[in-house]
Amino acid sequence: IVGTHWLWVTRYRSIITSPPLQRGINADVDCAVLNIDRSRIKSPGSYAIGVGAAGVPVLYRIVNTAIVGSGGLGTTNPIQIGGLVNSMSVFSYNTVVGTNGGVECVGLLPVSDSIIQVTGGDVVKGCTMARVASSGIDLQAGDEPKLLDTPNNIQKVVDQGQPTVGNVVTYDYYGTKRPLGAKADWGYHELK
Repeated sequence: IVGTHWLWVTRYRSIITSPPLQRGINADVDCAVLNIDRSRIKSPGSYAIGVGAAGVPVLYRIVNTAIVGSGGLGTTNPIQIGGLVNSMSVFSYNTVVGTNGGVECVGLLPVSDSIIQVTGGDVVKGCTMARVASSGIDLQAGDEPKLLDTPNNIQKVVDQGQPTVGNVVTYDYYGTKRPLGAKADWGYHELK
C-alpha cells in the first residue's frame, strides 16, 4: 500500500500481507498523514512499514497493530519511521514479533506501551522508548500473537498502559473494549 497525501488503514482487523521482498505500507514523500489502527502486517524479506523521508513532515498514528514475520534479507529494522518530529505522532499498543529487528526512527520519535520481541537486530533504534517489553512475554504462536493468560504477562504487561496525548485507545485489534482492567494492556491485544 502506497500513501499519497493521507493514508488510513483502520478497517477492523485488516490484514496486510505483502508479496516477498515488497514493503507492506509505504507512506513517504507525498504522504502527510498516516493512521494505522487495528491491523496486522506481514512483509517477509522487506519493511512492514515505511514512514516519511528525510526532512518531510509526517503525522503518524500506529496503534493496536501486530507486525509479524517481517524484515530480513538486508532489512535492518522492518519498521522505519523518518521525517520531521511531530509531537502528536505515536507508535503505541503494538505487538512486533518474529521480525529481524524492530522499530527504527530518525529523530527521537515515541514508541510506547508495546511488545517488541525480535529475532535479531535492534528492538528500538533512534526512538524514545517508554513501557516496551522486549523479552519474556508469553504470546500465542503464529501470525496472531495474542497475550496468553499467564502470571508473567499479568505482572509485566496487563494493566500497565499509560494514556498520553495521541495514544489513547478504546478498542484492541479484536474489537475488545480497552481497558478491561484499571489500565490498557500493552500490545495489540487486551487480555483482561
